Amino acid sequence: MPPTTPFRMHRDTPWLPLLKRWAAALFLGCLASLFSLNAQASTAGTTVDFWGESSGTPYRWNADPSLAVGSGVEFDTGAFRFDVDPAAGTFTIDVYQADPAYRVWGGLNNDRQFSVVLSGGTLYQFTGITPAGGTAGDAGSYAAAFNGKTLTFTVPSNTQPVAQGTIVFTFTSMTTPTPTVTGATPNSGSTAGGTVVTLTGTHFTAGATAVTFGGSSATGITVLSATSLTATTPAHTAGPVNVRVTTPGGYATLTNGYTYAVPSSNASLSGLALSAGTLSPAFTTGNTSYTAAVNDMVASITVTPTLADANATVTVTKAASGLFANIFSTQVSCTGGSNGTATALAYGGVPPYTYLWSPGQALSATATGLPAGTYSVTVTDRAGSTFTVANIAISQPASALTGSASVVAHPVGSNATGRASVSPSGGTPGYTYYWTPSNQTTFTATGLAAGTHTVSVMDANACQIDRNVTLIAQAPTVQSVAVPAGGTYGAGQVLVFTVNYDAPIIVSGTPRIQLTIGSNIRYATYAGGTGTAALSFAYTVQAGDADMDGIAVMGLGLNGGTLSSGAASADTTLNSLGSTTGVLVGTPPTVTDARITLSGGTGTGDAYKRGDTVSATWNNSASGDNNSGITGVTVDFSAFGGGAAVAASNTSGLWTASHPLPDGIDGANRNVSVTATGAGGTTTTADTSNATVDTVAPTVTVIAPGG
Repeated sequence: MPPTTPFRMHRDTPWLPLLKRWAAALFLGCLASLFSLNAQASTAGTTVDFWGESSGTPYRWNADPSLAVGSGVEFDTGAFRFDVDPAAGTFTIDVYQADPAYRVWGGLNNDRQFSVVLSGGTLYQFTGITPAGGTAGDAGSYAAAFNGKTLTFTVPSNTQPVAQGTIVFTFTSMTTPTPTVTGATPNSGSTAGGTVVTLTGTHFTAGATAVTFGGSSATGITVLSATSLTATTPAHTAGPVNVRVTTPGGYATLTNGYTYAVPSSNASLSGLALSAGTLSPAFTTGNTSYTAAVNDMVASITVTPTLADANATVTVTKAASGLFANIFSTQVSCTGGSNGTATALAYGGVPPYTYLWSPGQALSATATGLPAGTYSVTVTDRAGSTFTVANIAISQPASALTGSASVVAHPVGSNATGRASVSPSGGTPGYTYYWTPSNQTTFTATGLAAGTHTVSVMDANACQIDRNVTLIAQAPTVQSVAVPAGGTYGAGQVLVFTVNYDAPIIVSGTPRIQLTIGSNIRYATYAGGTGTAALSFAYTVQAGDADMDGIAVMGLGLNGGTLSSGAASADTTLNSLGSTTGVLVGTPPTVTDARITLSGGTGTGDAYKRGDTVSATWNNSASGDNNSGITGVTVDFSAFGGGAAVAASNTSGLWTASHPLPDGIDGANRNVSVTATGAGGTTTTADTSNATVDTVAPTVTVIAPGG
């Protein structure tokens, strides 16, 4: 398990007793207000921002977990941010309130919400909420959601408190980073081993790091920090060796990073007088063999032959150790770039050293501004010895970062409903995105208005490309048209049509919808809805309108007005028009009693007698009821012993039906009913002539004379 980085943040709010909280809630409403934590972000690690809801009274947080709960720094509002060490495998955040024993409550009639946002650096996963220091009361009702970058934690309203303690959010590294090794100090030592060497690099992990020198394991490994450790060298044969550091995240090798050397021995000289060191035995005439003990730190000595020529001298230089150099390089970040570097770390020989790089002719130990390619360096020491390292490779990503941006959907009118997307490739994967001016950070940007939008794509090496995409406002279009409900509409009734657009429409003037009712053209004029996506149009049925097989909707016309959304004029095509086959228009005919007359009675007072024919006439001429569109008329002669629907014939608007009276009818107050059918329906009206009918044969009674 990687180490835990104990960086914690706390909230501390003294809560009112329950009755005070209720009173405060009635007076203040919701006490919740947003606060956020921010500070200067590091470029090396993961940056953590913490937002939450405070309640009007100061909160506290402890940056140092050794501080007692509640002793942190007070804040009301502001920005707080902290950085997680790049080597950290786990970090936690604590939240608490004071009541007075530190607990977490739900708000009074409102939820409380906290957010933790991770950005940059190592990827972490949210591994849970832990109630610490007590039992979680209703902790099961808390809700937490983590999308890989943002954790949202909600305490529902009126939730009972966790018992004394805190709520702890834990985040664990999803991957352990691979270490790097950049240097060793000292970089040489005895073949006997036992030299304590300090290694520098990144992502060193305590308790889980192995170190080898030339394949042999070091001892006494101590991780001082994520960037420094010490190790004791094992015994090894002379010469340069690789140094390898291994962690759970992988291993890194410092090529020829350490050199084993045979311990120096005293130089042996014979028959000479020395300018330095001790001659043994002391010089005497005739003695031809001497041994000189010369301190290893003496670079050179002067020897004088004292027998043959007292004035002659010979200079003997101590043999220097071999000249070597280790090479460290950084690669080109972006294809086609020139930010590669190479450093030669010389050792052995006789310092100081000079350097010559090729190509480029740089003269320092480090060559900078290098494009991808192969380089060499020649190191020369003070004694003139040289050491050349060839085939130093500076590489670059296999392909350049590129990509294209495209429109997913153009916005409609002035609405910010557009969408655009970018598809990067090449470079070093691990892309991040930033859209301007919308400040979005996903590969697809939504809610975009018409205009030019720029997306910046950056890969894992901080290589960047910018792509532009232009969104064009589209004309709003009709999505559907709602028509009146099916039925028959008469004079004075209103037919309402609703035109539904895909964006709010601004209306000027009086646009209208053309209708066909029967053989007549009618118009439903604009009635309302400007500024919304639903526009209404209305037509009031006129007397005489008739269409019993369904009205027809012909189209939407501007009639000198305008329909627009911002700078874009709306399309007037009526898409998804509802069916109007059931929308009928017509006024039932008018049949009045005064226009109905009976004739044919030949008896006294126009009474009907045997042999008469009763005729009923309805006057629908211009001087009568004057209905148009009458398709048929029947007369009910039931009161006269005839049929209930005897068809009438029309002559110049006079509809007449007749019925010969049968025998056997005798009565008064006899009437007929006239039924007229037109485009608008059917009307039946009874007359009030109250005719008298007597078709009963008379009876003759013979009376004999005298009785």
